[in-house]
Amino acid sequence: MYVYKCGSVRDLLMRCHAIAMTSDSGRWNFRGQRDSRWTLLPSLLREPEKKGIANPQEFESRLVTNMRRVLRERTTFSARIIDDDDIVLAIGQHYGVSTRLLDWTHDPNVALYFAAADVLRGPQDEAASLSVFAMADLYLNVGQSGRGASFVHPPRAANPNLAAQRGLLTKHAWDAPDLWDRSQEKLATDPVHNVTARMDTRLVRFDLPQREA
Repeated sequence: MYVYKCGSVRDLLMRCHAIAMTSDSGRWNFRGQRDSRWTLLPSLLREPEKKGIANPQEFESRLVTNMRRVLRERTTFSARIIDDDDIVLAIGQHYGVSTRLLDWTHDPNVALYFAAADVLRGPQDEAASLSVFAMADLYLNVGQSGRGASFVHPPRAANPNLAAQRGLLTKHAWDAPDLWDRSQEKLATDPVHNVTARMDTRLVRFDLPQREA
């Protein structure tokens, strides 16, 4: 897992777009976060006890059941959408509910926008960095059961935020939720040329000082 320190917005976007053109990796996906110290851990699995959630699996089951009832009664969504647990969770995710989904996009500009906007909404730390993760499809599709996550592609029309991010998420397993292993971080001099046949090179984090937001 490589980390690249970017000096400017232009530098970050240039390198993200360059890595998106890397062949033999499948399509690249991007996720923006306000703090580079955060890993790739969904909100439901991020210290659930502090949110008053004693049993995340039971919480999710109740959430899906209750949302399904509301969607049937108050929307015109088709049965195909309402009966799909992943789509119901994706809709809940975009109304601020804790789920075991993480938002991604195929567009690095969108990922950087969400990271920067989140920085500007809260207190900024001059010493901190925001981050944009780049992950190749191949990273999950090869040996997917060992990664602990799978792709979810809900219909974009289900929610305005899903439309904005192009409707792409990862759903994380209960027992292996975090895709980013801090112990495996390596600094990259050129993240595009660092991409090799090894799977750990198909997940890259681009850091940018928060003051650039």
